Amino acid sequence: MDKTVLFIDGENFLHKVEDVLKKDDVRIKKGDLSKINLNFLLKKTLEKYKVSRKIFYVAKLHFHPKTKEKSIKLILFQRYLKANLEKQGFEFLIVGNVRAQEIKIDHK
Repeated sequence: MDKTVLFIDGENFLHKVEDVLKKDDVRIKKGDLSKINLNFLLKKTLEKYKVSRKIFYVAKLHFHPKTKEKSIKLILFQRYLKANLEKQGFEFLIVGNVRAQEIKIDHK
């Protein structure tokens, strides 16, 4: 019996979904991606595989006082996404960390 484990890099996957939607001129609010039905999306794509485990992994997000609103928005998005994907039978792994980046203007 063949067993296939599906690993999805959450950050790259969600960026690709956004790119495809933009290309097709589909307007979607960022938070709406947390409601994505991955089982529906992958059913046709992976129909010839017997997937025994579905793993969606993301980096751990941290609250940063300098970017309070964005931090809260991203953390809530990740929580909603986690709950949604776990309901669909995915393992949701939080691995690694996202580091805050300072953007410099005029390369100074």
